[in-house]
Amino acid sequence: MGATSVHGSARLLLVCFGFIFAIGISGCVFDGESDLDVAWSALKKEDLNQAIRFSTRAITFGGLTGEKLSSAYECRAKASSLKSRYDQALEDMNRVVTMRPEYAGGYLERGDLLLHAGDFDRALADISRGLEIADPKGESKSPFLSKRYISRGSIHLMKHSPEKALADFEHALKLDPGSLDARMGRSYVLEDQGRKREALIEMELIWQAVSKQVFMPLSKQSVYLKRVVKLRMMNGFDGSTPANVIPAEAPSIPVPDAADASAPGKTGEAAEKTPSGRPGPADDIAPDAVSEQNLDKPLIGK
Repeated sequence: MGATSVHGSARLLLVCFGFIFAIGISGCVFDGESDLDVAWSALKKEDLNQAIRFSTRAITFGGLTGEKLSSAYECRAKASSLKSRYDQALEDMNRVVTMRPEYAGGYLERGDLLLHAGDFDRALADISRGLEIADPKGESKSPFLSKRYISRGSIHLMKHSPEKALADFEHALKLDPGSLDARMGRSYVLEDQGRKREALIEMELIWQAVSKQVFMPLSKQSVYLKRVVKLRMMNGFDGSTPANVIPAEAPSIPVPDAADASAPGKTGEAAEKTPSGRPGPADDIAPDAVSEQNLDKPLIGK
């Protein structure tokens, strides 16, 4: 009986190992492309655990190669970043850049991670490289790139290059005239240049737009409110009351429809704070990296 039991166990182990081996070498059990679609869909729904689980399965067992495999790593990196697992996200984005050295999105996403980590020199190099690929002549009309110019402008500001920062914030506004983050970045440049009243005008315009957006989360509103209160007081006004400084001819900031308020690059975004307290890139749920093959096309893998 003992020998029979041992042989039976051995056969069971062989069957199990054979099954695992078949999964590993053939990818026949899991459909990598379907898992990748599920992962991106889960990311859009903010189901980060599901996004990580399915992108990992697509990477490990899905038999993916090339851009599809790169997309799986990028999806997992995005989900990891949103869960504050920045080391894992950076490791995955390093793989994306290695696999696709001419892909703008890899540098742009990795640059944002490095900016969050406070590695400003490497972040600047990555974001500049990504923009060089995605928008070599500075003529792209893609609103998705607005956020990236804001990120680079923030780095220039932190590196005490206000002129370069202002150029990036201005360019971001050309791509997305309703970007509150670009306008707030511009207010930081104006303050840095000693133009406190003009900085306040920017923030009062921003606060007017924020006040019209009933669906903006309070946490985002507070970012703008703290900034405008500070500038009101710096200019000698009551911090709790809007200052009467906006010129009559100043155009108001475009306010998006409620259905568009959460879209990447819209005015519903509020800037994160970088370690220096300056505005940084706002997180967006949907993938918005730009392919070098189509500058206005959202990232493949959706």
